[in-house]
Parts: sequence; structure tokens; C-alpha cells
Amino acid sequence: MALASGTGLVSGLPVDQIIGQLLSLRQRPIQQLQSRIGTFQNRQAAYVQVNNALLNLTRTAKDISETAAFQSKSAASSNTSALGVTTTSGASLGTHQVEVLQLASAHRIGAQGFADQTSTGVAAASGSFSFKVGAGGAVTQIAVDTTTTLAGLRDAINAAGAGVSASIVNDGSIANPHRLVLTSSAPGAANEIVITQNDTALNFATNTVEAAAAKTGNTYQGTATSSGTYTGSVSKRFVAEITAGGATGAAKFRVSSDGGVTWSAADAFTTSGSPVAIGDGVSIGFSAGTFAAGDRFEIDVFAPQISAAQDAVVRIDGVTLTRATNTVADAVEGVTLNLLQTTTSPAAVTISQDTATIRGKIVSFVSQYNEVIKQVAAATAFDPETNVRGALLGDSTVRSIRGTLANIALSTIPGLSSSEINSLGGIGITVNNEGQLVIDNAKLDEALNKNIASVTKLFATAGTTASTSLKFISATAATRPGTYGVTITQAAEQAQILSAQDLTGPLASEETLTFTVDGSTHTVTVAAGSTLSSAVDSINSQLSGLGLVIQAEAAGSKLRLFTTAFGSSATITVKSDQDGSSGTQLGIGTADVTDTGQNVAGTIGGKAATGSGQTLTGSAGSDVEGLAILVTATAAGFVGELTVSTGVGIQLSSTLESLTKAETGLIPSRQDGLSKSIESLNDQIERMNERIVIEEQRLRTQFAQLETLLSQFSQTSQFLAQQLASLSLNRS
Repeated sequence: MALASGTGLVSGLPVDQIIGQLLSLRQRPIQQLQSRIGTFQNRQAAYVQVNNALLNLTRTAKDISETAAFQSKSAASSNTSALGVTTTSGASLGTHQVEVLQLASAHRIGAQGFADQTSTGVAAASGSFSFKVGAGGAVTQIAVDTTTTLAGLRDAINAAGAGVSASIVNDGSIANPHRLVLTSSAPGAANEIVITQNDTALNFATNTVEAAAAKTGNTYQGTATSSGTYTGSVSKRFVAEITAGGATGAAKFRVSSDGGVTWSAADAFTTSGSPVAIGDGVSIGFSAGTFAAGDRFEIDVFAPQISAAQDAVVRIDGVTLTRATNTVADAVEGVTLNLLQTTTSPAAVTISQDTATIRGKIVSFVSQYNEVIKQVAAATAFDPETNVRGALLGDSTVRSIRGTLANIALSTIPGLSSSEINSLGGIGITVNNEGQLVIDNAKLDEALNKNIASVTKLFATAGTTASTSLKFISATAATRPGTYGVTITQAAEQAQILSAQDLTGPLASEETLTFTVDGSTHTVTVAAGSTLSSAVDSINSQLSGLGLVIQAEAAGSKLRLFTTAFGSSATITVKSDQDGSSGTQLGIGTADVTDTGQNVAGTIGGKAATGSGQTLTGSAGSDVEGLAILVTATAAGFVGELTVSTGVGIQLSSTLESLTKAETGLIPSRQDGLSKSIESLNDQIERMNERIVIEEQRLRTQFAQLETLLSQFSQTSQFLAQQLASLSLNRS
């Protein structure tokens, strides 16, 4: 029999209330499990906060553990309009006196004016316009014919991609305004444009005096004629203006040689049927006719060379050097000079320690360290008044973090002696009662300004040595602090080639050297008559322009060619077009000559090390694993020592990685364990809920059966009552 409104119709029992109370007893274990889940989730959230703080500290510790972090330099120029300067960490502190004597420029030449760009042909017949860049450059040929226009020649030169760009300049002149201009893609004396064949009407070789042109609207109806040989060095425009009208021979005129900006005196010249010299070898003559004041005539003169192909010349601390570009990055180590204009007096270039950047890194490190301490304190706190407990109170992992960090921060640095600043306290960083780091700004600034080397050792892994032939490069977390002996069994070498003969006098003939680098050939040409010194300068200038890491020098009376790099990867291959047995040539010879450098070899700490160029690296599995040393010793048998110290930054970053590394780190492992526990509890809750649903269904079924049974009893009772009543009537 059904239940109505949660109450038995027959029994009148509050069935829903009874079932609810019974089921609530079954819910208590679930509530306890949910409470545990909440606790675990709070612990997870606390772990996240602590782990995030640790990760931030790890990044900061890694940043400050790099030696380069403390080698930041700043550069300043006393003449920024003429000389810009940038620097890297490899620059040495000090001041240099720099004079810019000449700026590098790309070669630029132009032809005389042409009537139009796209209609008139530049060649009277089929032929070639050929050019090269530099004396030893490859020749590029452009085919021309009667249909080749100025624009067509420009486009063909640009499409050739031969290191020359072409453009057309409209100078606005009356008759021939269009000029083809060629520009070398690279600056420097070695990149001069050389036209080897010119079957066009364009003149790139000699100065040009163009035809005189009369201004539209002139009263004069005769003919003006230009003549002469232009003796100037720049292109410009002469303008003749009538100042006193009259017939040829009587009319007067003035002249401007800069297109009408400045003028000679009025009536300075008299018109004539014969050429009248107006300056720089240029003359103008007039046929018979009558002039009016204000009549004007123009003569364009053109010098092919717009800008010379020249190297930059700069004097640094009294030493003069040349470079193909205005960016000089290889004169002072770690310093790049940007030449902007020539100077009349030396500019001071000052390289100083960038203590502001270094200080900022230290402050950031302290801030991140304190954030970890703050998060640990919040996660493990207990308030006795409110009885509020931190989510990780009693957690041994988190509790140990504070002690671990404090131990590293307060301890002396392994590998540093007592005579050095060997703890953070030495630069004004101490720990307060709450476990946080506090900075004494005055003491920190004093250390940064006076002893940056010691500050570097406090935070980074550092290497010190008394030998000038050894230089610490880097180390890894696997490198142990200590003092290690270094023995060199083979010194690093550059690839080099020495001429077979002494150069006893000037070069008898022009000589071309062909270098082969990575399968590509590059040529350098030295002019006849060059001395060994001028030959070296010419070769270096051309090699620099080609971007090759090869240099030349005079080795006594011989020519030495060598790679700037050391080691087995450094190779040089060269041959000449001149015999090598003559004392009046460079002495290289006509056959390919090849040499390869060699790597340094030796031991560190008694263990065989790996050599690459001049770098010697400690072997894996040893105390010096990952230790890299620059070895500049020039002969085998060198013995020296290097001491490695491990700073706070590298110690912390290594320790923190063991705590925070994904999957294997201690904290991620704890988080993973909590996630698995929560998952297990949720599974239990799900199973218990399923049993409660079944239990509810069972109870409701039983109550329904009870109601049915009571209904049957009620019906039987009514039947018996009726029968008894009937018997009573019958008896009566």
C-alpha cells in the first residue's frame, strides 16, 4: 500500500522522518571523509603557495648564481654626437681616448643626366654593362641592347644581387633630369665598384658638362651653349641670370654655382658669342639675340664619384686603426664603438661597473627569499587564542625548508678563505628574528663599489687562480668546491700559414690570394709595389669586408696568415696566383696550402679533461665535472692551480630543485600523494553513497510492506467484527 506525504496511511507513522534519521547515521562517516578531503585540499593549496615561492626563489638564485650577473658594465661617451658606445660584461673597467679621423663609407657613383627612364635606350647596339665589387670581386655582366632603358638597366643590376644596388635620381633639371646611381652594398675601401665594360651611353668615368638649357618663358630666342671641362669634385648646377637686358655682347648676367642659392655680383659677366668662363672650368656662350632681365639658363655638371669607398680611421689611446664599417667591435674587448662623425679632439669612453643592475639582482634575491619564509610561516602558524592552525602545521617537509635556507644563507661559502668576504653578513645581509633577510644598504653599497669580485664569489660559482695562463669560464652544480691542479699536455693552436720566402722589397706584380672557407672561395688582391706592412693592412681590410675570421700579420720579413679561432675546427686554405719562391711576392705559392689548429689537452684535478679550442672541461663523474677553464698557455708542460668556490646562488638553486622539480621534487611528490588520497576518499564516498541509496530503497520497501500487512490486518479485523456482530444478532 502506498505512502502519502511521507506518512503511513494505515500506521500513521512519519516514514520520511524515520528513514531520514536512519540515513543521517549512515552519512556521518561520509561527512568525516569529506572533512578529511577539505583538510587535504587546504594542505594542497598551502603547498602550492609555498612551492610557487620556492620556484620564484629558484629562478632568482639561478640568475644570481651566474658569474655574468656580476659583470654588468656601463659605458659612456663624452661626445655622443660623434661617438656612441655599448659594452658587454667582458669589457675591462677604465677610460679610453678615442678620435674619429675618418668615417667609413660605401662607394657610390652616378652617370650624367638622361632624358627619361622608360622610353629611350641607353645603348646604341647590343653589348654588356659589366662590373665587380673590389679588385678581386667576381665580374657581373648585364646584357644591354637598343631596347634597354635606364629603368631596365637599374632593375637588371638589382636583380643580379652582386653587391651593388642601383637607383634613379630625378634632379629636376630642365633637359636631362634622370641619373642612374650605383651604390656598393657594403662600406669600406675593399668594396669599390669597378666598371669593367660599359657598352652604354652612360658615363661613370669622367666629369660631365651637360648642355645649357633655357628656362621656359625666356625672352631670349637664341641659343645658349655650354663648354669646358668641369674641374670640381661634386655634382652641381650653374645658373646664369640676365641682370641687364640687351643684345648679345651688351646684356649682363650673374652666376650661381649652387642652383640659385648664392650669386655673384649683378652684371658680373657680359654675354658673348664666345665662351665666357663662369667657374670650375665651365663656360657659356650665346648666339645673336636680345635678352631681357630675368632670363635664366642652367648648366648641370656632374662628377661620377658621389662618395668614395673608404674605411673608417679611428685612433684609440694613441693607436691608429682602420675598419671597413663605422661599427668597431673588435678594437677594445667587450666594447663596441659606433662612429657617427669625425672629431677634432679625443672623446673619452668610460667603462664602469654597473652596480645599480647588480644591486637590483641582490635585492630581488633577498625579496624572494623572504617571500618563501613568509609563506612557510603562514602555512605552519598556530594562534593559541583562536586555535587557528596553519594547513601545514607539523609538516616535516615544510618545517625543514626554513632551516635548510637559513643554513645556506648564514654559512660561510665553501672554497673561500677567512681573509675574504666569505658570508652574506660580510656585505650587510643578516637574518632577523622572523628568519627573513635584512639588508644593511650602506654596507652593501660599500662592498659593491670596492670589492665586486668578492660579492661575485658570495653568490656565484667562481674560480680564482694566480696564473695568467688560466681563466675560469664556468662550472655546473656537479662541480665541487676546492683547489685543483691543472696540467697541460698540449697547448691550443690556431691554424696558420707562413710564407715560404722573406719579402725583400715591394711586390713586383699585383698578387691575388684565394681563400677557401666551408667550400666557398674568396679572393683578396694586393697591389703591385706594396710593402709587407701595406700588404698586411690591405689583406686585413679586405678579409674584414668579406667577414672571414682570418687575419694577416708580419712575422719578421714573412707573411703570416692565421685564424682568429683556436682548435681543430679552425682551418685555413689559401693559394696565390704568383709563384711562392720569389722574394718580391708574398711567398704563398700557386698550390693550395692548408693548416688546421689543435685543441688544448690536459688534466684537471688529476683527471683527463676534454679540450675544445682553448677550453678545457672537467670529466663527468669527477669532482670537477662541468668545470670549464680557458687555457692560454702556449706550450705543453704548463702546470697551474685553480680554486673553485660555490656561492649562495648555486647552492640554493641546487637545493631548491630537489624540493620543487616536477614529478621527482619533494613538494610535488607530497602534492601528488595528497591528490591520490583525495581521489581514494572520493571513491570511498561514492561507494558509501551508493550503499545509502540502496539502504533507502530497502527501508521504503519494508515500510510499504508494513502498510500492506497492517491494511490486511485491518480488513480481517473488520470482517471478524462483522461476523461477531452477525452471530450476536442470530443469538438474539
